[in-house]
Amino acid sequence: MIFLRRQVPLLITLITGLVFAGQYYVPHPASEQMLTSVTKWLQIIGGFALVLGVSSLFHVHAVKIRRKEAGWGYSFVLYVGMLATIAVGLWANGKEAVDGAMTAFGWVYNFMMVPLQSTMFAILAFFIAS
Repeated sequence: MIFLRRQVPLLITLITGLVFAGQYYVPHPASEQMLTSVTKWLQIIGGFALVLGVSSLFHVHAVKIRRKEAGWGYSFVLYVGMLATIAVGLWANGKEAVDGAMTAFGWVYNFMMVPLQSTMFAILAFFIAS
């Protein structure tokens, strides 16, 4: 039973990783077709995961704000930030630049999201190392 829980997922991950690494070095039409098909599926699954994650995040923090639990102010800031980012993205039609000029969404992405992602991955690296 432990084999099924630990080894099988690792085996599937290893095989999948080797297949897609091989696809990069063997540009056969069948492998390119497989990559295209998998990419489409990943976009579909990613879209559902995004909707599920954002709705869960909003629900958890709404409960925290409603109950005025410890740190509810941070939850409020999260709400404002997410809604502002969504509004700016919709206003700019999701484009980072138009005719070479950076849009407000491009500014939010380049000067807020990229540094925040870098910080998160740096913290993650130290966490893993410790």
